Amino acid sequence: MKRIFGMAKSAQDMRGAKGRNLELDFLRLVYAVEHYRASREAAQGYLLVMSKSIGKRINGWIEKYKAADCVELVVRELNAKDVLLLDSEKQRNRQGNLAGADRALAVAAEGKRLGEEALRKHVIDHVQNVEEKQGKMPFGIRWDFYGEVR
Repeated sequence: MKRIFGMAKSAQDMRGAKGRNLELDFLRLVYAVEHYRASREAAQGYLLVMSKSIGKRINGWIEKYKAADCVELVVRELNAKDVLLLDSEKQRNRQGNLAGADRALAVAAEGKRLGEEALRKHVIDHVQNVEEKQGKMPFGIRWDFYGEVR
């Protein structure tokens, strides 16, 4: 069996805590892949980002952590319309995450559509016979994509 782990990140920049959080997610992917490989199971990680500049930062981490065979970087460049939709959603998300705010503003449907669906399509197109799994996930992490190849 081969395990496939994927994360999609919709950030357009690395300001604030986004860089640290993205690096942590990257390392979670590396850890998951290395854990299963150490147990003699095949595993592969995929990380989808939505800008070349963030992809460049990820490539630096791939080199720094010697993770080239663990995590495949996927850069999904957005068109101008999608950038505006995503920026607008992120502004609403910030408002929705304030104390006492309408939680409906914190819904990230565009980020999910643009990132997670693109990640899913990429994995399904590039990993033969992968079957996406739902339910309890390895390490208790909500992977944006988790699948198995038997």
